[in-house]
Amino acid sequence: MPKLIDLQALNGVNMGRVLQTNKSCANIFNHIANEMRITISKDIIENNRKLCIVVDESTTLSKRTMLVICLRCANGDSQNINIFFFDIIELNCTSAESIKTAIINNLSKHGIKLDFLKQHLVGFISDGASNMLGRKAGVGVLLQNIFPEIIIWHCCNHRLELAVSDTIKEVQGLNHFQCFFEKLYSLYHLSPKNMSELNACAASLESRILSIGKIFTIRWVASSFRTVRAVWNNYVALHKHFQESSIDNKRDGKEKSKYSGLINMLTSKDFVFNLGMLYDVLNELSDLSTQLQKRDLGLAKAHTMIDRTIRILDSMIEIHGPKLIEVNLAIEEMVFKGIQLHIHKSVQKINSSQFFRSISNNLKNRLFTTQSSHVSNASSNLFKETYDQFLADLNVFDSNSWPDNFDIQYGDVSIRRLSQKFKVDEISAVRGFREFKDTRDENLEDLKNLTSAIKTIAISSSECERAFSSMNEIVSPKRNTLSSEHISSLIFINAVGPPVEKISTTKWIESWIKKEIDLQLKKTVLKE
Repeated sequence: MPKLIDLQALNGVNMGRVLQTNKSCANIFNHIANEMRITISKDIIENNRKLCIVVDESTTLSKRTMLVICLRCANGDSQNINIFFFDIIELNCTSAESIKTAIINNLSKHGIKLDFLKQHLVGFISDGASNMLGRKAGVGVLLQNIFPEIIIWHCCNHRLELAVSDTIKEVQGLNHFQCFFEKLYSLYHLSPKNMSELNACAASLESRILSIGKIFTIRWVASSFRTVRAVWNNYVALHKHFQESSIDNKRDGKEKSKYSGLINMLTSKDFVFNLGMLYDVLNELSDLSTQLQKRDLGLAKAHTMIDRTIRILDSMIEIHGPKLIEVNLAIEEMVFKGIQLHIHKSVQKINSSQFFRSISNNLKNRLFTTQSSHVSNASSNLFKETYDQFLADLNVFDSNSWPDNFDIQYGDVSIRRLSQKFKVDEISAVRGFREFKDTRDENLEDLKNLTSAIKTIAISSSECERAFSSMNEIVSPKRNTLSSEHISSLIFINAVGPPVEKISTTKWIESWIKKEIDLQLKKTVLKE
């Protein structure tokens, strides 16, 4: 940071020359990041931590394919399970074999060898890309050939988007509604003039413009909800802008007619009905999507959340949500937010009952399985059976699900099955579970290894998405030539936080300087 260096020099501080070159700065960052990774790896190995690998791939501004690797495991003395960014590597080839090799080599480089992974790797999580979770030759299958007991999991947030996409294909009217939002997006994002006019309309009404984006795109469902909420809250401002633009003599006839068409659609009673219904549904799905992104969320709790959301959607068939109740009252009076409504034949009303049933069924099909598919076949049935069995085994830890008069050996079979899957001591796990049934104490020493291994399974790849967001902030158009190593170091230090084991950054820099001095001394000796 040249300006800070100049400021300190003006204050009379001797800044030297070491920290005033971008090369030294990059080397220090890389050194700190590598030392931190090695320290974390040593902690994982020395304490025999169970590991779950979470990966995703994307591209930088310079069109390089990058693979983000995150790890989920216990760390530190607290034994808390955490998911954290570990590394980002550049891929020369995106084949499943190349990605599998890159993951194993990267972990091995930092000390987590193949022999350790065979005993301690419990899961592999990714999105549903064919090269990642392909059923014949995906990365998950290739890893499962090496580690037979690992759980292959399809990110729940991605599956939520697939369920919404399935519903769009099944229910008539959603495509028309989506097209309207596409028009709004292009109208205000491609024209600063239109955006400033809309802001002026909102200011005159003493309201605040919210972001209007696209809906039902590749982005997660929370962004679709923000867009629908923006149109709901800015409804009056949008109407005012459309009305003023439709009679603006500075615009040509084509533009005026476009705004007239938008007014007719916006003030249609069927459009208002669709808007209120989607607001309620997307509000529930957005909240579910946000909850599924929590770093400490486990499978049993995630299943409960998903099941609750599905029951809410089923209930909405008969008992409407707050926004749908509001628009139904407005339609009876043909006035919404003080604006007169009318019947517009080209706007198609969405069948609310069909929509709620469709989204509920698609959520069940997509989310209640280890790997999602919209096609029912032998493989998808196997994934469903694996999920049901795994969930049933986990439910024995829930004392509320226990029968009133259960036998002393109740749940022992499930505990043995889980112990074999997660490679923990079966005898101590069963002993701990029997004691747990008597004491209800979840922190028993004999049960700790098994419960910790179960919590290690991640259910979302949201941490990878956060890493990509950090990457996009770092690799700006002016910094798009940064190497993958430098990008990884910057993201890692930013994501993991202060150096581990309470070692100050100064000591890390001192260790780098000592390393550089030793290297220069060796070079001098060789020359002599």
